[in-house]
Amino acid sequence: MSAEGVVSANSLGTAVITARTEDGGYEASCVVSVEVFVDGIMLDRTEAVIERGEELTLTAKVSPAEATDKSVLWQSDNPDVAEVVGGKVRAVSEGTAVITAVSNDGGFTASCIVRVIRPESERYDVNSDGSCTAEDAMLLARYLAGHEDTGITPEYADTNGDGRANSRDVTAVLKYIEEAGGNE
Repeated sequence: MSAEGVVSANSLGTAVITARTEDGGYEASCVVSVEVFVDGIMLDRTEAVIERGEELTLTAKVSPAEATDKSVLWQSDNPDVAEVVGGKVRAVSEGTAVITAVSNDGGFTASCIVRVIRPESERYDVNSDGSCTAEDAMLLARYLAGHEDTGITPEYADTNGDGRANSRDVTAVLKYIEEAGGNE
């Protein structure tokens, strides 16, 4: 502390500053804490695709690294699709959720868009009968050709998860049957 009473931080921590009158008759003290404040936050990813029932762990990194309070609050804008506790995301149902980490110090935010898709075993079962067979590929081909009597909905027609229903989805069903040993 200078003669004028200016206190300068030398390191992190807490110090008691005491001022006394020259005659020693009066004294006052003040506790001063030196901290490093958060100036940003980022996540290890900004997008993720996971299957319903799966879990994903997101990692938040506050900056600077020597920040005093590195604690983070986690939130989901759509907990019916994806829940989050301590950075661990659990996929509840198909859809999209934005998972956000908020720094306790400063309220800085970083987000990850999580898209939850059907499990692979269900994704290729386009008619939802509990098995994946050549019938699924045939119904999908009929659906793509414009036949309305297939009972397939657009979200079930996109078997490869690329956001479009097309001939690649029929190929994906056939490949699943051949390679993954789909139910026969």
